[in-house]
Amino acid sequence: MATAEIISSDWENGNAQPDDYHLVSDERLLAAAESGETCAFGELYKRHTHKIFRTAHRITRNREDAEDAVR
Repeated sequence: MATAEIISSDWENGNAQPDDYHLVSDERLLAAAESGETCAFGELYKRHTHKIFRTAHRITRNREDAEDAVR
C-alpha cells in the first residue's frame, strides 16, 4: 500500500500523526481544519503563507502591515 493511501486511511480513522500532514492534499487538510484539527490548519498555513503575504503586501504596499495581516 502506498504511503499516501496509508495516511488517507489513518486520516479517515482519526489516527493521522502531525508529521504525516505534509503528505495530505489541501482539500483534506481544509476539511480537517474545519473540524478543529489545529495541526491541519498549521500545515495549510505553512504551505500558503508566502502567497498570502505577497497578496497582503500588494494590497497594503507596506511590508510590516502585510506581515501583521498574515500573522
